[in-house]
Amino acid sequence: MILPGEGILPSIKVADNVLINIPSVDCGRGDPPHLIGVVVDDKDGKLRVAAKDGFLDRWLERNCLQATSYSLLKVEDVTADEEYSLRAHVRLDSVGKGQGY
Repeated sequence: MILPGEGILPSIKVADNVLINIPSVDCGRGDPPHLIGVVVDDKDGKLRVAAKDGFLDRWLERNCLQATSYSLLKVEDVTADEEYSLRAHVRLDSVGKGQGY
């Protein structure tokens, strides 16, 4: 099952920028549909992703991420060692106050 699926999605390696899809229940009306992150670790096909405010609190599979050609974040740009949920990352990057709009 894994081998046929490897050729479908482009590979992602450490230090690549990725887009994380944000479910509509986790964001407000003015929030972006994607969160930009950088891959900081790869362990057995699971990827550890960090945004500018800190790390995501869970490891993600390859099919949850979109490869991007942007180079906005580097591993060195991650300022905090804290872990946040996806909803908390969206709230930190929001122009409003998250879901409360």
